[in-house]
Amino acid sequence: MRRAIVHIGMPRTGSTAFQEVLARLRPRLAAAGICYPNLAPPGAPGSDDVNHYRLGQALDRPAKLIAGRVGLAPDGTPTLSRDLPDPRFATPYGGLYWQVEAGSRALRSRSLWDRSLDLGPAGAGAQAPATRD
Repeated sequence: MRRAIVHIGMPRTGSTAFQEVLARLRPRLAAAGICYPNLAPPGAPGSDDVNHYRLGQALDRPAKLIAGRVGLAPDGTPTLSRDLPDPRFATPYGGLYWQVEAGSRALRSRSLWDRSLDLGPAGAGAQAPATRD
């Protein structure tokens, strides 16, 4: 399995230009088996697809929803108090994925289907880089 870790950097480093190129090449990337998601809300102008602020929002909102709905059962198994409103989390390979680990137990979005996310070594938390296949 091949992986790529891409960091979209600080202001004035060419990251917007890089995102614009990736957005234009999305069909060719998909044909090569590379997923570059479109994060623009439905009906939004195409420029929203490469807007850093919108990317932050797109990642922040679901993270807050998940964090607010996750709990632990008496046996330590992570639980979700109710489903998330975005149907992509419930659709196998829907494009949005989450996973919560508590010790050796994990709770995952249905969108992961039969896969899991490699969250790095235990205790690494937010320090570990996020990766995608």
